[in-house]
Formats: sequence, structure tokens, C-alpha cells
Amino acid sequence: MLQQEVNLFRFFKTASAKHTLLDWRSLWLLNGIFLFFCILLYGYYIWQNHRLENKKSEQLVIVSNFEKQFYEAKAKFPEFFFTQDVSQSIEKLQLELVSQEKLLISITNQKIFSQILFAFSRTIVPNVWLTRMVISKGGNEIALKGNGFSMTEVQVFLNNLVKEKLFTDYILNIKNIENTVKDKTINNLSFEVTLSRKL
Repeated sequence: MLQQEVNLFRFFKTASAKHTLLDWRSLWLLNGIFLFFCILLYGYYIWQNHRLENKKSEQLVIVSNFEKQFYEAKAKFPEFFFTQDVSQSIEKLQLELVSQEKLLISITNQKIFSQILFAFSRTIVPNVWLTRMVISKGGNEIALKGNGFSMTEVQVFLNNLVKEKLFTDYILNIKNIENTVKDKTINNLSFEVTLSRKL
């Protein structure tokens, strides 16, 4: 019988050591850097805390000085000025004054009626007309209704309103724009907008 020998030595490779991303020296170096930054951060927080404590003590001195000045000024006035009833009545008077000021602002005519009409005459465009105008709250609110033949013309009118100098401190709110004619080929738009003055 014929014997054969096979040499498989060249088909086997020796295992090579795996290269790691960080060796032990780099790991120690990174840990040292991290520890250094932690120490710096801790030192910063200690310094910040010390600075805030100093600021707090300074503010407490200022508050105590103000309290001393208040009590010195209080001693110069009669005692009834500092009772609870007087303070409540003063608060009521202040609230009444605020409500009366609001009432006066709401009823005074902020914008002259003729100026508003002239402003609308400057903003109107061809094929757009107003059918209703309500000026309320002393000119602070203006409600408009109107018609137009096309959406483009109505849009030009609304842009003119926004650009008008008299209405720069107003907010334009579009309530409704719709085609009043059932036939889609014919445009007869009806629109409703409000101008509200920013308070």
C-alpha cells in the first residue's frame, strides 16, 4: 500500500495580538486629565460660593441701613399713617384711580373721525368698496364690511390698510372672505375685517 504524507504547516497562521485603541499609559493620562479638570471645576465652585457669600453679606448691610432710614422717617410722621386701615384705603384709592384712567382712555377719542375717513380714502382700490364701517372705543376698534370683484383686489386693499400710516399701531384681523355668488365663474367677494389698536 502507498503511503502519503501531507504537510499542513503553511496553512496555519499564528495568532496575532489584538491592538487596542488605548493602552494603559494613555488610559492613565486621560484619567489624570479628567481628575485635573474636576479639581479645577471644584475650585471654581468654591470660589463662586465664597463670592456669593460676600455679596450676600454686603446686601444684608445695605438692607439694614435701609431699615434704619425707614424707621427714622417713620418716627417723623403721625402714627395713624401706618395703621392697616389707612393702607387698605390707600390701596382702594389707587385701584379706583387705575379704573378711572382706563375708563377715560376708552371713552376719549384717540383718532379724529375725519382722519380715519381720509385714511380709508387713501387705501381704497378700484373694484373694492366698503358697505359698513363701525368705529368704536374712541377709534381703538374699527369694524369694516365690504365687497370686491376679485381676491387680488381685496388683497391689495388689505395690504394698503396695513401700510397706512394712521393704522401702524393697529392689528388687522380678517374675520370672513367669501364669494356671495353661487356661480363659480363670477366673482363677487364679501369680506369682513377688524382693526384693533395695540394698547
